[in-house]
Amino acid sequence: MRQIPSNVLTADSLKSINREFCQKLGLLAGTAHPFCELFNIGLLGKVQQNAASGGEFQKFRRPIEFDWSQEEILEENAIYLLHPGLTSAICRARSMNLNRVNIIGTDRPWVRKSGHNGIPQIFISHSSIDKPALEEILPALADKLNLRFPADLWFDKWKIRGGDDIHQKVERGVEGSDIVILFASSSSLKSGWVDKEWRTKHLEEINSGEIRVITAVLNGTTPNELPSFLRLKLAIVLSESDLHFSIEELAESAAFHASERLRHMFPTGG
Repeated sequence: MRQIPSNVLTADSLKSINREFCQKLGLLAGTAHPFCELFNIGLLGKVQQNAASGGEFQKFRRPIEFDWSQEEILEENAIYLLHPGLTSAICRARSMNLNRVNIIGTDRPWVRKSGHNGIPQIFISHSSIDKPALEEILPALADKLNLRFPADLWFDKWKIRGGDDIHQKVERGVEGSDIVILFASSSSLKSGWVDKEWRTKHLEEINSGEIRVITAVLNGTTPNELPSFLRLKLAIVLSESDLHFSIEELAESAAFHASERLRHMFPTGG
C-alpha cells in the first residue's frame, strides 16, 4: 500500500501504481493487478452514475457482489475510491492526499464544489511546434504525477476532439485548471496564445498569493529568455542529458502546488 498516494484515484493512476508495484516485486505488469482484488472485495470503489437522478454516487461492492470471473473489473476513465477503512489504516502509517471536496463512503453522492471534484487539473501550455517533444515527455510526467497526487493533465491533443471550438475549449481548460505548466521555448515565448494562457494564471497567482504557474524550460532555451515576470520564479530545465530527473522534479513541484491550491480552496476538506 506504500505506492497509493491518495484516497481518490484515476484509472490512469491505477495503471501507474500497478506498474511501480510490479517493478518493485519483479512481476510482469500484465500478470498482477492488486486493485482488481481490492475492487472485488469492496475496499476499492468507484464513482457511478445514478440512473434515476442523473447525478453520481460512490459505489463499493458488497460481499454478495464478488465477481468470481474477475473479468473487466476496472474501467477506463473511471474515478476510483479507497474505502475509508483502508484509508484510515494507511494514514496510521503515513500521510496521504485526501480528497478535499468529497467525503468518501458507500452510496454517498459524488459532488463538485465551485466546479471542482477534488482532483487537480494541470493545464499544459505550449507551442504546437513543441508538440512532438511534449508527446514524449507528458506520458512520463503523468506517470510520475500519478505516484504523487493523481491529476488530470489538460493537453490539447488529449482533450480537443473533431468539431470542438478550439478557442472555447482552451479557455475553459485554462479557467478550470489549478496549475499551468508553461513549457517555455523560443516558439512558445513568441506565441500570443501561450502568452495569454500563462498570464491569465499569473494574474491569479498575484491576486491569491498561491503558485499557479510552473515554468519548464525546454532544451536549448535559457531562463534569461523568459519574460521578466517569470525570471523571478525558479524554472525547471528539461535537459536531454538528465531528462528523467527533470521530469521527477517537475512532477514533484506540480503535485505539491496542486495540493496547496486545493488546501487553500477547501481548508476543511469534504
